[in-house]
Amino acid sequence: MTGITFDEKTGLITGTSNATKQIVTIGCLAIGSVINPNGVTQIGGSNYKAGPGSGDLTITTAGGVAETLGLTQVNGSLRQFNNPDATDLPNIDGLNINFTPTTIKGNGLESSKADLAQEIANMIVTQRGYQANTRIITVTDSMLEELVNMKR
Repeated sequence: MTGITFDEKTGLITGTSNATKQIVTIGCLAIGSVINPNGVTQIGGSNYKAGPGSGDLTITTAGGVAETLGLTQVNGSLRQFNNPDATDLPNIDGLNINFTPTTIKGNGLESSKADLAQEIANMIVTQRGYQANTRIITVTDSMLEELVNMKR
């Protein structure tokens, strides 16, 4: 494959086949969410598997691409009906799947949930506390030095 591209409106990932020079759909970007995130099972690294304890699975795709690709659920597996040569996609343990469209923002910057002003104020308070503690150590050291000198 060469010339791999990502369409922000549909989430489709396409590439040009080296053999036929045709544009081929490789896949699509989808986001899955479950009702009970504590019910998913980690299967390695950052990969998780939804199971019966996680509740219904909602797959969000850009621009309704799930319907465009003909994805549907059959007997606990995802199937692609508009491609007779396609094999079943991974088994999802009989969960109910809802395909919902969404939008994808390419080259976007996700905002932080941190309040910058509050974090700077916290940093100043922490820094002042550190300075006060170092001053206490310096004063204590001076007092102990005076005590030792008085004993001599």
